[in-house]
Order: sequence, then structure tokens, then C-alpha cells
Amino acid sequence: NSLISSNTSTSLNNPASTSLSKLTEGDIKVFPNPVQDKLNVQFKGSADAEGCSLQIYDGAGKLFSREAELKNNNEINMQQAKTGTYFLIIINKEGKRLYWKLVKE
Repeated sequence: NSLISSNTSTSLNNPASTSLSKLTEGDIKVFPNPVQDKLNVQFKGSADAEGCSLQIYDGAGKLFSREAELKNNNEINMQQAKTGTYFLIIINKEGKRLYWKLVKE
């Protein structure tokens, strides 16, 4: 199962998830959505970004951005992105993937 969210701010609570193998979308805040220039990706509480990577694809499936090593607070430059729908994927070191739907204005 995957999460695809079109909320203006994806922020779900799941404080029980503390290790990478149990990392859930509730441990990560992705904002603002819709995005104009900068997209923020924050690991919340005891969640740890170590070993996680990020990929952003446009609506046609073309890779727009990739971050190999995430920190607990990340800022992704979306200024060069064209207006439209994008998909953010965060992958932990075990290969679990979490998904978000983004809108670029």
C-alpha cells in the first residue's frame, strides 16, 4: 500500500514509529502543498532520516529531483519545475517507499 495525498500539508501523527523499518508517512511532514519555490521535507519527533533518499517525478514519470542522503530538515528547490502534478517518493534503507502527490503552482 502507498500513500498518495493531495492535502495542502501532509502531516499525520504516528509517534509510535521510531525506527527506519517502521517509518511511516506520519513521521514526515511535506509542505507547502501546493508548492511554488521551496518544498520542505521534515522528519518529525524521533523519526530519523539516516539512510533515507528522496525522488521527485513529474506527471509524465520523468525524474525531476533526487536527494541521496536526507537530513531531518530538507529544503528542495522547485523553482525550475513546471506547473503541474509531481510525485514525491521517500525510500528508507530497507527499501520501503512512501508516496506524496504534490502540486506545483
